[in-house]
Amino acid sequence: MESKVALPLVGLIVREPAVEKINQRRHFEKIFLEDFDVKTIVKFMVIGGIGILGASQNANATNYFNWGAETLTSNACCTSNNNNMELKDNTTLSTNTAHGGSRSMEMIVTGIGGNESMGGLLGYWNQNTSYYPGWYYIGSGSKAIYYRWWMKIMPGFKWASHGGGKVKISRTIVKPSNEGYTGYMWQDGFNIAECNLTGGSGCLNTDGTTNASDSGIKLNYDVASKDDGNWHEYIIRVKPNTCSSCMDAELQLWVDGVSQGTLAGWRLSSWTNQSFNEAWGAWGAHWYWQMNGTTGDGGTIYVDDISVDDTFNSTYSGGGDIAPPTNLKLTAPSASATLSGTVTVSGTCTDETSVRGVQFKYGTTNIGSEDTSSPYSVSWDTTAAPNGTYSLTAVCTDNGGNRTTSSALSVTVSNTINTTVSAQACPSNWKALYPTWIYCDDFETDKSNLYVDSNYYGSRLVRSSGNGLNSSYSLRSTFPAAPGAASNGGDFTIAFGASPVSPTVNATDTTKYRELYWRAYIKTQAGWQPGTGQKLTRATSFHNSSWVQSMIAHWWGTSASPENTLAVDPASGVCRGGVYPAGSPSCTNNTVITTGWNDFNGLYWLGASNGTTPVLGTAKANTWQCIEGYVKLNDSGQSNGVQTLWVDGVQDATKTGINFVGTYSTYGINVFRLENYMNAGVSQSQYRDWDNLVLSTTRIGCSIDGGSTLSAPTSLKVQ
Repeated sequence: MESKVALPLVGLIVREPAVEKINQRRHFEKIFLEDFDVKTIVKFMVIGGIGILGASQNANATNYFNWGAETLTSNACCTSNNNNMELKDNTTLSTNTAHGGSRSMEMIVTGIGGNESMGGLLGYWNQNTSYYPGWYYIGSGSKAIYYRWWMKIMPGFKWASHGGGKVKISRTIVKPSNEGYTGYMWQDGFNIAECNLTGGSGCLNTDGTTNASDSGIKLNYDVASKDDGNWHEYIIRVKPNTCSSCMDAELQLWVDGVSQGTLAGWRLSSWTNQSFNEAWGAWGAHWYWQMNGTTGDGGTIYVDDISVDDTFNSTYSGGGDIAPPTNLKLTAPSASATLSGTVTVSGTCTDETSVRGVQFKYGTTNIGSEDTSSPYSVSWDTTAAPNGTYSLTAVCTDNGGNRTTSSALSVTVSNTINTTVSAQACPSNWKALYPTWIYCDDFETDKSNLYVDSNYYGSRLVRSSGNGLNSSYSLRSTFPAAPGAASNGGDFTIAFGASPVSPTVNATDTTKYRELYWRAYIKTQAGWQPGTGQKLTRATSFHNSSWVQSMIAHWWGTSASPENTLAVDPASGVCRGGVYPAGSPSCTNNTVITTGWNDFNGLYWLGASNGTTPVLGTAKANTWQCIEGYVKLNDSGQSNGVQTLWVDGVQDATKTGINFVGTYSTYGINVFRLENYMNAGVSQSQYRDWDNLVLSTTRIGCSIDGGSTLSAPTSLKVQ
């Protein structure tokens, strides 16, 4: 006969049979079971956590840490008997309120200082010891870990007025390197940073740059708005990269059972097959405040029911949809199909509650808008994509914010670009002929009345008869001789769509453009000499009438010597990581911090990509070349922006994975500048001609000699 026992059980997860939906789980904490056959009900485990209990329903599910703030004493957690929670400054176990049981952890945050250690610190913390719980590692066997805590922010809680208030709520260490990371909560999101505690190689951001202290890998969320005096559940999911160089780590957030987004495509650590030790026990146990605020900042926060698991561990019962969509697959086109023109992309998706919509993609680029009604499909104009091989995917989102991405389907785009260029490429009805075009100027007539600004127009920058394509008009820029000094051949700026400056090229167009193509022809004079710091064009977003810029996409000279090639060089003027590019002062994430045109103090440089075609070299002198550019802003909070350069129809440089503007959305791309400038000029006076400038929402195409057909490249592969 099996014995009957009475056990106080903390963190019992009771799962319904596997056929039940995930959101039918019920999680009961701090209950007392009597007269039950414990052997048949639960499997008690003491593995690297506090009060740890796993469910026998799923042998692969493990609860690593569980603390309900009822007492300071835990079951065996760590080696050397360091299994107590040490309450830090201004922290108590309070009976004022509790999410479960009778107590919660109360913190009274002053908000003045830069380093307030609060909450419960596991054991006697020392990051160089090895007795803390370790449960996941980098490598082929890496697993995602779910960190849950319940939090009540009391009304009147005030974050630092400078917008940079933050608190460290997690720290992990990987042995033997002591490399690890710190988990942060900000007033506007959560991030992983401090990935180089002892000089290891650490994290890499989504753009491949090294993660800097207190900034970088971040999910945006308005934490400050939750100061309503109610309990809210927070879950952070950390999935490590699968190999030392793999950029496939993920950071995901749920609030009250609803997914708030996933940041993917970064690296957590360069170490493989090494355990990560959670030195603070979990996200939300120990709180190291860095508000750096003033008198009146801060307030009261309560925390309760902290848990760490290797499965989704929500206890929210407010009806949230917590299960991701299923049965997602692409149904058209067929795998390995060769596509041209406009085609239909379609797919299927189901969810246990309801599907919000399906977004189709090629590579990282959205195909149209999210389709919100079944059957799910979208028309894809493949001429907008360079010829090449692409991975098609579908992203299905349910009404709880949970997302599933389909398996990729490989297709080949093969279109012939056949644009005949006449002497007058912008006839009076060009908008009717080309509805996707935003602006067209063949310089046959003077359109300077549409310029927002210009320099040297009419002197160094003039319309020149007989020097354009097919002996038409060109726009000729003459650089004065300036050996070792700046030489300015003139420029002009035009605005379009929704814009805070005027005039715009079309007063009735108020579109917030998220992507832009441009095309122009350029010819340098015979005997042209490359200069240094050569400017060509840029597309930007003006935030106000003072020319404050949220982003810039530059097409200009590389740092090669001689500087005869071009580069794409993106920059952002939107705060990231809570600090200015130089590392100080603080700033509010996702707000524009530049103060005017070319404000370098407020610009984050996102990494240039250099071309190889000597567009501005002596070998290309006295020859018309077709230059095309493309820029796409990132989706809100994502790193999927793009900037590309083509020369004579062939891709010459591209930069992907760009986070231009964070979640900023006041304006889109609304300004374009054609410029002729050398930071360090040349010894001779020289000129170059421009012709047939077009701005468009789709790719425009080229004809090199004014009449021939130019086929787009076929070797480009985007995944």
